[in-house]
Amino acid sequence: MKKNKIYKLLLFFIISTITIPKQKSEIDKQNFKDGVIDVDIIINRDENYRKNDNDDENYPDDDLNREPEDGELIYLDQIREDEEDIKKEKSDKLNRLEKFIKKIDLKVNPLLKFKVEKSYGAWYVIKTSDPQEKDFQNITYNFKQEQDGYRLSKSYLDPQSNIWSEDIKRAWIEEAKGNVYLDIEKKYFKHFQNQILFFDKNYRYMIIEFADGVTRVLSRYPNNNKISLEGEELNEFEDFLQSRNDLINVYYDTKIFGLEQTEENRKKEALRQRTSQLEEQLKKDPSSVFQIDTKGYWKAKEKERKDLKKNPKDPNNKLDGVKAIEIKDGSEIKK
Repeated sequence: MKKNKIYKLLLFFIISTITIPKQKSEIDKQNFKDGVIDVDIIINRDENYRKNDNDDENYPDDDLNREPEDGELIYLDQIREDEEDIKKEKSDKLNRLEKFIKKIDLKVNPLLKFKVEKSYGAWYVIKTSDPQEKDFQNITYNFKQEQDGYRLSKSYLDPQSNIWSEDIKRAWIEEAKGNVYLDIEKKYFKHFQNQILFFDKNYRYMIIEFADGVTRVLSRYPNNNKISLEGEELNEFEDFLQSRNDLINVYYDTKIFGLEQTEENRKKEALRQRTSQLEEQLKKDPSSVFQIDTKGYWKAKEKERKDLKKNPKDPNNKLDGVKAIEIKDGSEIKK
């Protein structure tokens, strides 16, 4: 009896260990199925949704023709469109941010707008607020390139004494907070800051307010009877002139040249005369123009020989260390 009871207990234990995990596994599977949502992935939303042929036996005909609701489907093309929309939205935000940053940067650090190379050459003062300059003629500023700036020379003629005056300074362009300045150097590494109030895109006119308070109107053309500007530039230029009643006209005599122009004309005239002389000499005797100066060559060699003879210890003396010999009648040689 005891053996039978032991067998029954052992058998019960074995059966319980097998059936309990099985039931638990089935319960877990049922819970998993209940938590799973059937998801159908459709590559293209325009494609017809159909069940596989193997499922026809398990589903009635009504289910075959049933169109699934959008909530049950995930479209791949919809995913791509959503991603593109997100990227576009982020890109728009970045563009707005970049524009805002550039706008602030332009206010703090405006773009350079004055082209130095276009300002080289002569500028004629046609109007000035300096009452002393009304008695002068041909007031000219010459902007010559020098390193990264200018060699700026101002010249003018005093008609009463017929004396020219000239002042040469080093200058350069500086831009700060949207303003353009013509800096002129003075002694001890200091400089005057003169603001350029107006300049046109073709660099034909400039209005400069100098550090001493004098305003000068500069032009590429002397004695302007008509201003060569158009549109907004002309309106801005005229509005400025009308707002200043202290500007007086400066007379410029085109028959009189300034100091630099006079020197250039002199050099040109000297070169022209020399060219004319050579042309006349070529016509008369071409050989005289291309003749080699042999006389001058032999004179230089003779002078060199005499210098070596006077100073034989000269290290450059090529005859140093050479012994002289004397020839008598060609029959005997003695050292």
